[in-house]
Formats: sequence, C-alpha cells, structure tokens
Amino acid sequence: MLRLDTGLMVIILCLLTWNNGEAQVTTFPNQVPTPGQTFVPVPVVFFTPETNWAFGARASYTFHLDSLRQTPSTIQIGGLYTLRKQFISNLSFNLYRPEKRWELAGEVGYYDYVFKYWGVGNQSSELKRETYSVTYPSVVITPAFVLSKYWRIGLTTEFHKYSRLQLDEEGELKRLQTTGVDGGNVNGVGIQLRFDSRDHTIFPINGVYASAKSVIYNSYWGSDYSFVASELDLRHYQNIAGGIIWASQFLTTFRTGPEIPFYHLSLLGGPNMMRGHFEGRYRNQNMWAVQSELRLPVWRRFFVVPFASFGDVFDFEKYQRSIKFAGGMGLRYIVDHQNRVNIRADVAYGHHFQFYLSILEAF
Repeated sequence: MLRLDTGLMVIILCLLTWNNGEAQVTTFPNQVPTPGQTFVPVPVVFFTPETNWAFGARASYTFHLDSLRQTPSTIQIGGLYTLRKQFISNLSFNLYRPEKRWELAGEVGYYDYVFKYWGVGNQSSELKRETYSVTYPSVVITPAFVLSKYWRIGLTTEFHKYSRLQLDEEGELKRLQTTGVDGGNVNGVGIQLRFDSRDHTIFPINGVYASAKSVIYNSYWGSDYSFVASELDLRHYQNIAGGIIWASQFLTTFRTGPEIPFYHLSLLGGPNMMRGHFEGRYRNQNMWAVQSELRLPVWRRFFVVPFASFGDVFDFEKYQRSIKFAGGMGLRYIVDHQNRVNIRADVAYGHHFQFYLSILEAF
C-alpha cells in the first residue's frame, strides 16, 4: 500500500483496468458467472518535504487456483522512487488452494526510505517529531494448513535486516540510544490460528474472520533482538439491507521481552487501521483499536464508505488512557465485479487530514 502524506501533494490517478468479466451493477450478488482474471495498475505522483517528488505505482492481479473458482487469489506489487534517492518495492500475495488443503500468504520487500518518529507512548508531542532513514530487506511467509471448512493453522516466518540507519543529530533516538538504533537482524518464527467464515476473501458481504498469532524473535534463528510479538484480529461483516454492508474490526497487538527495537513496537495509525493518523504517530509495547464502516452502493460501480475508528497504545506498567479518534469518507470503484476487486480512495481526519489510494479494502 502506498500512502500519500499530507503537505503539498499532487496526485495523478490513471485507472487502467483489464477485466474479462462483465456487469454494471450497484452491489455484489451471491452468484455470478465464472470469475476470471483481473489486472489493475494505479500510478501515483506526490510531493512531501521528506521525500521531494516521488513517483510510484501499485498493481493488483486477481486469479483462481481453486478448481471451484470460489476463492480468488491475489498478488500485489508496488514500487516508489523519490528524488532524494529513496526507494520502496514490495510484493505481497494471498494464494488459496482449499482442495489441496493449503493456503500461502506473504510479503517480500526492499525499503530504503525515511520514516517519522514521535517517541514512545500515547502522550507524544508533535514538537518531538524527528525523522530517520533506514535500509532493510523484508521477507514474511505464512503457509497454512486447512483443518476444516472454517479453520486454518499456519506457521509464520519473518526475516528483516536493518542497516544504514541515519538519525537526527539532536533527536531522541540518538540521544537516548533507543533499542534498535544499531540496526541488525530481526528474525522470528511463530504460529497462527484462523477462523474464517466469510463468503469472500476480498470483499466479504457476510461472515466472521478471527486470527490469533504469536511470533518469537530469538537468536536461535539469527535475530539480534529477543522479544515476542502477538496479535489478535477480529472482523465481522453483515449485509444489513439492500446491499449495504456493515464491516467492523477489533485489532490488538502485544510486545514483550527485553529487547524490542523501536521499529517493531506496536504502531497506531496507517492506511488499514486508524486512517487519519500517520502510521507510527503513536507507538508503544501494546496497541488496541476498533474501526467500523458502512459500504453503501450508490450508482453503477461506485460505493460510498463512511468510516470511524478509535484506539490507543499502552504498556501495562504505566498506562495513562488517552483514546484517539479518527474518521472519514471513502469512494470505491468496482473494477472487477465477479472477483469483487475495488479501487479505494479515502480521506480521513485524525491528527491531520490524510489521503489514501489503494487497491482492495482496508480490512
């Protein structure tokens, strides 16, 4: 997902779609003709003080590995280059083969980029904002075994190598020598258990999704830091009337251990949860957040989506509650009715106004 930062932004959107399906309707019926393949590219240009001019693109490919053609697989690829010689590239995938009793999800990326840091805790001030740049390749692979119609169990493996960190000379990261400023390997292995009764993996109309995951980062698999990262993700989807879909999500993450690098703390904000807050605007050992949205079909291939969210970051030793709120409005355009593939544009307000452009839903 390429997020467009606030400040001076120029956005050029070219929606070039190839779709071998058909339909111009206002919502998704339960039965459609046999779905095929869809390729959707979205080029983007924008400007921020941290990046100068940036040029990027995102593309999504939807297809079927399952013989019944009921569960679409997706591959997404994205890239970004800035005039400050920063670079991001990533490829993510979700592959489904239920009749063979396996699923495979993952992401492979390379990042040479500048990030923002406001300190740790839910009371961090805008005056403490600093930037840091870092280079790291990242590989996350999650194979899963299909236990039954709704249940899956899988192994999670993560490998990251952080190097070439450049910090603000007067910033908190360098002054306090925060854990992680020396870079190194952050490698983890864990387990994931999922329950999934959604009628569709890309754009559900009805159903429940629940996932519990815990990853152990340890020197046994070459990690320079030792800690445990856990996550609980609960989602509910319901067609409440006339194709109006109510979608909700509860997400919480936990970090425990003696050595948690600052870039692996729990983060609040971003394009998928707490839209309207910059990703990492608040960070701490733990995080919880709730979001809900209505997906309203309005005309032909267009949906309007109002959404709202609230959440907080905390640690168990000295938690001072300071709940953050965010909300906004989105527009969806159906580029593939049969596979339920949308282009998503959201405007949200939390700490500042933020604009997001992506393919597929936030959750």
